[in-house]
Amino acid sequence: MPWPLPPDFDEQKPRYEGADKVNSHYWLADYRGWVEFFMSLVFTEPHSTKQREDGVAWGMETSAETLVLTARAADADGGDAAAEAVCRQVRCPVLVVHGQDDLIVPHETGVALARMTGGQLVTIRGGGHAPTMRDPVRMNLLIRDFTESLGLRPRTTAAPTAPRRTSRSAFSAAGWKWTMWCSSSSHRASRC
Repeated sequence: MPWPLPPDFDEQKPRYEGADKVNSHYWLADYRGWVEFFMSLVFTEPHSTKQREDGVAWGMETSAETLVLTARAADADGGDAAAEAVCRQVRCPVLVVHGQDDLIVPHETGVALARMTGGQLVTIRGGGHAPTMRDPVRMNLLIRDFTESLGLRPRTTAAPTAPRRTSRSAFSAAGWKWTMWCSSSSHRASRC
């Protein structure tokens, strides 16, 4: 189940192209290049420029050194047999959502995960590795439908309130005039 690191992960190479970029020396030398390459594999769907840009920005919030250590630790977790043993112990309902065209984790891995956990598999046709970022509305609906199928109802809670400003202006194009709303505690939602 875990993405195994290639055996030459820590070996220097004369060039890094394609799959050879899964290499600690490349990550340390050109971390941004690695993140951009990785995000191009995460988002295989057309019109994913914004998601790729966001993914690169988020990827740059850590360092190559941190990623190398994380990858080595994940690779040392015991492999497929250990992952399968954990999956077979799961006793709660499971929803597995997997992109059909995922280039990071093969679709067969999602199929196996659903089988080992007794879970429900939803395959996103034409989807890549990050359906939560590519189609968040669809993902939220899938999660909602799954939880409701279990008899669970979402709790309704009040959203946190934003800090109040003393006043703000908005231009009303229809009336060609400026309208001022006061949001102080004594004049909330009234015109000034």
